[in-house]
Amino acid sequence: MSKIKLLIFDITDVISKVHNYKELFIQRIGMQHGIDPSYVRSAYTKSIASQKRAMDKAFFGFAKELRLSVTSQELLQEFYECFIPDRQIIETSQRLKSQGVKIAYMTNGLSVRPLVINHFHQHFFDFGIASADLPFRKPDIRIYKMMMKNASRLHIKPNEMFFTDDKGRNLIPARKLGWQTYLFTDTQSLLDALVN
Repeated sequence: MSKIKLLIFDITDVISKVHNYKELFIQRIGMQHGIDPSYVRSAYTKSIASQKRAMDKAFFGFAKELRLSVTSQELLQEFYECFIPDRQIIETSQRLKSQGVKIAYMTNGLSVRPLVINHFHQHFFDFGIASADLPFRKPDIRIYKMMMKNASRLHIKPNEMFFTDDKGRNLIPARKLGWQTYLFTDTQSLLDALVN
């Protein structure tokens, strides 16, 4: 295994301590507004999870679908409160960063910029790519090539890149490009892989 110079996370499903934070959000909305969680889940999938648009527009659509009398900003805040970063992953990443390792994110779905701003020190991530900002998503090879272009600007070779994702299909293009990959299943196993 080559030395890691760039650590790349799928931000929402790897870094979150509550790995079912989306379900937590769905349950909270159902309880707060007296709506069956299955209906909330359906509206979430239709309005948010399957959309490639700005978060405020996605949550506006979600509120409209459920006929909620709350703003998209209030829903976003509730959503962010369900996302709790895993402190062990953050602390290990910060130790690696202090040793010169760059930290990035590559994630599908909605723009994560507000999520990053709300939960991470503004300098935790060196850069990142969210598919909401693009016409394609993982596992499309183009998103991986964009990451490689950013890495090459920092003089980082493909075999010095370590990408972790909770979906195996998203690791295949990275592996084909020569990256080190890790299928995320739990925090401790990831930490073991990073420090060994």
